[in-house]
Amino acid sequence: MEDFVFKSTLAQCKVVTEKTSYLEINTYTDPRLNSIAENGLSDAEIKDFLLQKGEFAKPTLPSGVAKPASLRLIVQKQAKHVETFKPRVLSMPPDTYHMMLKTFHLPMQAIETTTCVGPFIWSVLREINGEQYLQIIYRKSDVRKKGRTRGWELIMSHNISTSNTTGFYKGTDNTSLPAALEHLKASAAEIMHPILFPIIVFTQEALLNHELSQRGAREWLRRLEHAISFREGIDEREAYVHDGHVNLDVVNRDLGECQAQALWNSSTALLRILTSMKKTMESFHERIPEDKRSESLLCFHERMLARLDLYEMKFQALDTYAKTTAKRLEVQRGSLANVIAQKESKLNFQLAGEQRILAHASKSDSTAMKSLSLLGAIFIPGAYLASIMSTSFFNFYSAPSITSVVTPRFWIFWAINLPVTLLVVGLWYLWERQRLKRHEVFDRLLDQGVDAEKMEGDILSKMRKGTVTRASTWDGPSRAAAQSGTSFRQ
Repeated sequence: MEDFVFKSTLAQCKVVTEKTSYLEINTYTDPRLNSIAENGLSDAEIKDFLLQKGEFAKPTLPSGVAKPASLRLIVQKQAKHVETFKPRVLSMPPDTYHMMLKTFHLPMQAIETTTCVGPFIWSVLREINGEQYLQIIYRKSDVRKKGRTRGWELIMSHNISTSNTTGFYKGTDNTSLPAALEHLKASAAEIMHPILFPIIVFTQEALLNHELSQRGAREWLRRLEHAISFREGIDEREAYVHDGHVNLDVVNRDLGECQAQALWNSSTALLRILTSMKKTMESFHERIPEDKRSESLLCFHERMLARLDLYEMKFQALDTYAKTTAKRLEVQRGSLANVIAQKESKLNFQLAGEQRILAHASKSDSTAMKSLSLLGAIFIPGAYLASIMSTSFFNFYSAPSITSVVTPRFWIFWAINLPVTLLVVGLWYLWERQRLKRHEVFDRLLDQGVDAEKMEGDILSKMRKGTVTRASTWDGPSRAAAQSGTSFRQ
């Protein structure tokens, strides 16, 4: 099954090119012969290095000298290709990659882990050609930034019988790969332990950067708390304050960024890595051959266990620290939402005031229209009745004198016109008086003006009535204890 999965996955992989080098560390019973070699490798030289041919052939040792431990790595540091850590991507030809896994006795499952997310570690004890090998895969390569993949991977195999370690180590230029290799070379005398290099990588990649990131997030949170709560003493030079006012848009944006930084590199995932390393060390300790159980190896094993315990306690504390930061960020997000809601409420009050002003202006316009309507009410009846003058009440053509133009029945015109006019004006006056009474209260409030802040305060006071009996501000443990004692006495 494993061969089929490996071959089918290998056929799906894309190949990119990266610069390759090697690191070889050999320790001997004669310390003067200890060697550390590091140099570049061409495509043709990779096969010679794997098979230890040509210039990479095993040296002839003097009589009585043995090689208790060695480490041979193929390294691709500062990987440049933008897709070098993309899933199903290899950084060497498929046949070379297959040969490396076979010759170095590396786990074939490594090709299946190119899609893994987060920090990932896996180990297994496997018997190959009658010898026990401890195989380890340790990687983190799920980050893509500015269109480029970022990460690192370590594939190792340790021969428990001979203490020979082989592996493949690759990382982009933003990782701590060079520092990890320097640390490994400085610890050359301890390469007989298979967990040495994974612990070095863990120390360089996770420990320092993670702690500094959480400290930075907590300091960022404190600045956000000062800005959101409008505390005294806010530095005017901070980005959140401009001309004495807090920029809530920037605060809201930074709340999200700060929370992302607090959640970056989960301590829970790193604690699982440490637990897996401990299990790997226990499995290795149980299978150390008797001829390899030297005092130096066992002592180093105990020191590494103690270091893992130290890291575990640090990350447990860091996990609590990060969770506290996340909870405080949630509190500040809720506070910011309340501040924004209050500002929106004030804005609504201001808009209501502006609408009242517009209503008052509309009322003035309607008054002018009413005046015109009044004039119309006065003259329209007369105009209507004037049309009657064109009838037989008046004779302007055949009358012998001006006095005879008006018929003796002209009094009928006045008898009708005056009552109708008075009736129309009276009805309008009564209607207008009733309308003024209905709007008298509103007009009085409009003349006095509306205090939006006072109205808002009255509303909030009614909402709080019966739930808050007195104002209380946190002023340290002593003040809190005093207030608590007072409440109990009451």
